[in-house]
Parts: sequence; structure tokens; C-alpha cells
Amino acid sequence: MHEVVASQLWDGDPPEAWQTAQRLLAAGYERHEILHMLAAVVAREVFGLLAEGQAVDPAGYVRALAGLPESWEAARADPSA
Repeated sequence: MHEVVASQLWDGDPPEAWQTAQRLLAAGYERHEILHMLAAVVAREVFGLLAEGQAVDPAGYVRALAGLPESWEAARADPSA
């Protein structure tokens, strides 16, 4: 997942990944934690694609990025969720 996120950031595709990383950095999160936040979003997308047969949803991915850090913090507060 680190490689996928790194590729997205390096390539600027989608641009929202870089924008999200910059927003999270400005909010005080550490770079490694930001990579994990972005990777969690990628992992959910990959799981949906592979395990559940869901179609790729670029708009849904962008919405999930916009949900950071709140979704990350919620998952950290309640790991069973």
C-alpha cells in the first residue's frame, strides 16, 4: 500500500491524494501517519474491487480522501468498527 500511495503522490494522480496529504500535514499529522491514512483509503478501495467485486469508483475514492482525518480518527478510537 505504501508503494501505491507513493506512486499516486509522485504522479499527482489523483491530484486529491497530494492535496489531502498536504492538508493532513498542515493539520499536524506526521508524514508516516499520513501515508497510513492514505493507504487505508486505498486498501478499502482494493478490497471492494477484489473481494466484493465492486466497480472502481474514482468519485468515491475522492470522497473517502476528503473524509480524512475524521474517518481515520474514528477507526482508531473504535478498532472494531
